[in-house]
Amino acid sequence: MTENKNNPLVSIVVPIYNSEKYLNQCIESIVNQTYKRIEILLIDDGSTDNSYYVCEKWQKSDNRIKLIRKENDGPSVTRNLGTSKSSGDYVLYIDSDDWVSPALVETVVNAATKKKADMVVFRFVMVNEDGNQKKMKSEPFEKLLSSEECLEMLLNRKAITNHPWRYLYSKRIALKIDFPKNRVYEDMFATYRRIVEAEAIYCINDELYYYRENPSGIYRTFSFSSMNDLIDGTCERCSYICNNYPGLKTIALYDKEYRLVRVFNRLLKQGITKRFTAEYKSTKDRICSEIRDLPVDPKLDESTKKEITVLQKHPGFAELYCYLLFIKRFIHK
Repeated sequence: MTENKNNPLVSIVVPIYNSEKYLNQCIESIVNQTYKRIEILLIDDGSTDNSYYVCEKWQKSDNRIKLIRKENDGPSVTRNLGTSKSSGDYVLYIDSDDWVSPALVETVVNAATKKKADMVVFRFVMVNEDGNQKKMKSEPFEKLLSSEECLEMLLNRKAITNHPWRYLYSKRIALKIDFPKNRVYEDMFATYRRIVEAEAIYCINDELYYYRENPSGIYRTFSFSSMNDLIDGTCERCSYICNNYPGLKTIALYDKEYRLVRVFNRLLKQGITKRFTAEYKSTKDRICSEIRDLPVDPKLDESTKKEITVLQKHPGFAELYCYLLFIKRFIHK
C-alpha cells in the first residue's frame, strides 16, 4: 500500500461476468476519471461471452489496468480477490454493467482526506432498460457520521443502503471484512460490519454512480436459497446490532420485521408449482418463527401491520389474508 496523504492511490475493483454488452461503457467511465492516480483491477469471473477480450483491449491501452481471469465463483469471491490484489490506500467497487461519473474518484478522495473519514458514501442514479433515470428518493445531506449514526440510518432505510459500490473504503476496512462466499445477498452480511469498523463515515450529496436495473439479474431472480440468504443476513445483522448497540435495538427489530414481510410477499408471488414444495413450506415456517415475537413498527401502514399480526398469531391463514389484501389493493388502484 502506498502512503501518500496528499495524493493517495485508489484501487478500483470491477467484478465481471458476461457483461460484454455494457463493459466498454463501464471501463471507459473509469479510465476517464479526473483523478488519475488509480489502479483498475478487472476480475473476469469465468465469463462465457467476450467480456475477457473486451478487457484485454483496454489493458493494452492503459497501463493502470490489471486483468485477472479465474473460474466462476460469484461476485463475493471476485471482489475479495480484487481487494487482496489491490495496492491502493482506498478501495472502490464498480459493477461491470454500471458506469460512474468522471468526478467520482476525485470527489470521494477529497472528501475522505479533508474530513479524515475512512468511508465515504455517495448518491446514485437508477437507470432502467429504456435508459430512463430515477434519482434516490431520500433527502440529500452532507454529514460526518459515527458508525452508530450510520447504522441507525441504514436500519431506518434513509440515504444509507447496503450496496457495496456506494462506498469508498479505506484499505484497512476493505481487507478486514470480506464478502461471504456463496451468498446471493452478500452485502447484507458485509456492509454493516464495514460500517462498524469505520471510525468516521462521510456522506456527500453528489450523484456519482449509475446503477443499471437488470430485471433478469441475480438479485431479481427468485430462488428459495436466495430468500434464505436474505433471511440469514437480516437475522445475523439484527442479532449483532442488538447485542452491540443497545440503543439501536428497537429499530433493528423493526428493520428485521420489515425485511421478513418483504420476503414473505415475494413467496406469495410464486407460481402454484413452487407453493406446494418442501422449500416453500420451510421458508414460510422460518419467516413465521422469526417474526412471531417482534414488536410491530408503528410507522408501517395499517395493512402491513395487519399482515404482521396474522403472521404472528395465525400463520396458517397468512396466505389467504394476503391474497385478499392483494385483490383489495388491485381493485382500488
